[in-house]
Amino acid sequence: MERFRLPALLLAVFLVFAVPSSAVTDNGMTGSYEDRAAAEKMSRSRYRGLEVASLVVILIAGAGAIFWVVRRRKP
Repeated sequence: MERFRLPALLLAVFLVFAVPSSAVTDNGMTGSYEDRAAAEKMSRSRYRGLEVASLVVILIAGAGAIFWVVRRRKP
């Protein structure tokens, strides 16, 4: 059970941040151009943050895998 604690924690964190955006154009309310532009900008910045977070997780997982292989190798 100890092995699954970190992946479960990471999955929970990603699911919290993966909430769909509430853009003005998504729910049928057509606001002004400025409202739609602000909603789109907020949505883009949220997804950019998710992209950065996923890149960090991929790099950490890769480094961890390399570290594990190097430490496991027996002379």
